[in-house]
Amino acid sequence: LDKITHFGLGYMVADIFEFTGLWAILIATGIGVMKEVFDRFIKKGVFDWLDLAFTFGGGFFAVWINTL
Repeated sequence: LDKITHFGLGYMVADIFEFTGLWAILIATGIGVMKEVFDRFIKKGVFDWLDLAFTFGGGFFAVWINTL
């Protein structure tokens, strides 16, 4: 369920910022990085690279869908 949430967040953020073109992927990924840093240092968990990959994937998918 967590990975689906990350994918959905990446998709929604990139969809909101679709007017920026490919920068939307970077914005979604940046937000994903901030969330993982929060998990690592505030919640004292781990930086989950797979979560970040799913966030990036959602952003990429949103940009790809919007260019069709």
